[in-house]
Amino acid sequence: MKQLAPFTMILCAVFLLGVVDGHGQLRVSLNLSSRPDPYLSNWAQRKEIVIVSVTNTSSNAIDVKFDCKVNKDGALLANTKRESMQMLSIQPGSTMFYGEDLVPSPQ
Repeated sequence: MKQLAPFTMILCAVFLLGVVDGHGQLRVSLNLSSRPDPYLSNWAQRKEIVIVSVTNTSSNAIDVKFDCKVNKDGALLANTKRESMQMLSIQPGSTMFYGEDLVPSPQ
């Protein structure tokens, strides 16, 4: 993913897409550093920048994909390509994900 010029404020929206058999089976908590690195390519190397906690309240694993968007002042700056994101299996209980899971390194 290309590097972005430094900016003062960042908003990262994280959505989980996948197969969900019912309502309210996943709870997602996003923790973003108050001063995140402006270069998305560095997010995968520094786990403290963004942490996503996903809690699966069902008794079955749920397959999901992350769909991430980075906005500044309401303008889209970057987003992941859903088709290139790997399918993840969320087991019952809590699972943590970091920048490397949200912003994949270029192949």
